[in-house]
Amino acid sequence: MPISTRLEASQADAAVAECAYLTGFGNHHAIQAVPGALPIRQNSPQHVPYGLFADQLSGTAFTAPRAENRRSWLYRLRPTAHFVPYDKPSLLRSGPFDEVPPSPNRLRWDPLPLPTGPADFVDGLVTYAGNGNAILEWLEERYPDPPLLPQDRDGRAVVLAMAAILGCDIHPLGNLRVLQALHTDLGSDETQVSTWIVQWTTSGFVALEMLILRNGAGYAYGDVPKLADAYIVPQVYAAWRFGVPLEALPAIVTATDKARLHPAIAAAAPEAQPDADKP
Repeated sequence: MPISTRLEASQADAAVAECAYLTGFGNHHAIQAVPGALPIRQNSPQHVPYGLFADQLSGTAFTAPRAENRRSWLYRLRPTAHFVPYDKPSLLRSGPFDEVPPSPNRLRWDPLPLPTGPADFVDGLVTYAGNGNAILEWLEERYPDPPLLPQDRDGRAVVLAMAAILGCDIHPLGNLRVLQALHTDLGSDETQVSTWIVQWTTSGFVALEMLILRNGAGYAYGDVPKLADAYIVPQVYAAWRFGVPLEALPAIVTATDKARLHPAIAAAAPEAQPDADKP
């Protein structure tokens, strides 16, 4: 190649290196009205600069091959789908798993924080929902201080029995899907459903009352909160809701009142949550 030709090629390479266009993915054009508005090496980051919203517009059918797909990422002051956040009416409820209405609003989770200490694959697993019994027992083994179960074998058996009465004998029979089945499958009216709830809640509470009378000392078992207290407070809430009489169950009432004063249990109360219905 002649020297003049090589020099011209070198100058052209230098000129290209100074250009700042075609910076988008796949050498697509990228333009911005304000410097720094476009995310670098990203198309839909968790947080877009200047508080903008990431929107994707596609001019290609979703059946088109990936290589032929033509679409644009835009960063707008307002998203294409913009609406006032939904506020559920108090009469609406969702189906089981379990009694917590899911939000229909658009949600986006930030990545989980990196662990601060050594962690393996199992330690890195995160559960967002699950069975209450399994969660509480996992917490007891994973974080044993303060303990939810007594250290002695007999005491552990008593507390587990209390938890089983509440979580296995009483709670399932008052679940929403059971009550719905009474209405839809068996044709029960509201009076019959209420009778059902009172009957089975009272039956379980009578057995629990005996255990608390023998083993309670303020709390359901002993003088510090245990696993049984995590079960008894929400079950008594349900009893109040359905009008289950508690006058003949003073030990349960005393243990519940004591547990509700504990800071951790008070913070978990339904009325203490930011999305609770206001009176």
